[in-house]
Amino acid sequence: MSDEELAKVTQEISSAGSAGLLIASRKLCRLIPFPSSDLSKYISVLQSRQGPFEITSVLTIYEIEILLFYGTDHPNLEYIESRLKTLVSLSGKTGVEDPYVRVKYLDLLTDYQYFYGSDRELKSMDLVNKKLNSLTLVSDFNHPVVEDLQLKILLLYLMSGADFRKKNVKQYLLEEDIFHKSYGEAIDQYKEAYIKQPLVSPGLFRAFVGSVSQIDGLFHFVCSKYSTRLLENFLDVNISKLPHYFSSIP
Repeated sequence: MSDEELAKVTQEISSAGSAGLLIASRKLCRLIPFPSSDLSKYISVLQSRQGPFEITSVLTIYEIEILLFYGTDHPNLEYIESRLKTLVSLSGKTGVEDPYVRVKYLDLLTDYQYFYGSDRELKSMDLVNKKLNSLTLVSDFNHPVVEDLQLKILLLYLMSGADFRKKNVKQYLLEEDIFHKSYGEAIDQYKEAYIKQPLVSPGLFRAFVGSVSQIDGLFHFVCSKYSTRLLENFLDVNISKLPHYFSSIP
């Protein structure tokens, strides 16, 4: 990240409307070298902007996301809770006109609840279903917030263990053509093997996790915190495929 890039994004954040602010704040997150020991320089960019609720809600959403998933230290959850309380109205049908702000809020809220809740397990498919529900708020999926959410659904699907609910999620990923998009060599190779091969090699899995961990702060957090669970899920899926594997041998 260069100072010039940060200055450009800072300017965009200072003047954008709610729709543009979603995009500009997303750009800011992508400039953060995660995990970072100095989040204050990025948080200050968001906190310097004032405006009506629809503006401040976007700023608060991204402030919370950065604090939860981009730092080296455990976040101050009491502060996070206080900031989330200012966004409660986004859970209903009123509060903001832009539905993508609500989708982004619900995406963040479910991430917080599942990754920082009392349950230490990675319940990927529970989280995926929550995120699929939030997509019913919008009719046009051609938006960066939706594209980020669809990628998250795909990766959580690929990271989960054997689960009968995956059938419906797979159908959604096929219908929305998400499986056929390219996300980089390691992810694409793992995705193809996961869908088409009876078994997936450990080498592809390791490369997949390594690539996913570099996507953004959240996935770096997930791959670091749940490394053992991800391996167990990988083995669980391969074991569930063994009958098909043996039946395919001439």
